Amino acid sequence: MKTKNSLILKISEADASMISITGGKGANLGELAQTGFPVPEGFCITTAAWDLFLRGIPEKPDFTGEENHIRELSSRYRHILREAPFPVEVSQALEAVLQETGLDEYYAVRSSATAEDLPGFSFAG
Repeated sequence: MKTKNSLILKISEADASMISITGGKGANLGELAQTGFPVPEGFCITTAAWDLFLRGIPEKPDFTGEENHIRELSSRYRHILREAPFPVEVSQALEAVLQETGLDEYYAVRSSATAEDLPGFSFAG
């Protein structure tokens, strides 16, 4: 069954052309699933969901100025992200796919940046 929006993409729907929205792991797992390898059912929360989340952040960090120290900036940015409202559209899309795949199941969570696992680069996220 196809997912209903661009916020969530089932692994079985992903392919190598979707690295920019699923990350390398999601795209590669999709390729494996489509060629018949036994890939567990799963889904990717796409970059469209991340973009929607970022648009809802009321306070954007300022990365300029003399206080541009990585530890301080990282701390401020973590705080901003933790306090940011989670988009209702992403919650609804996630809830729909979890209803379909099973709320009582166990899930492994993998992160994948869209710049990971590219043909010329491979590194941990």
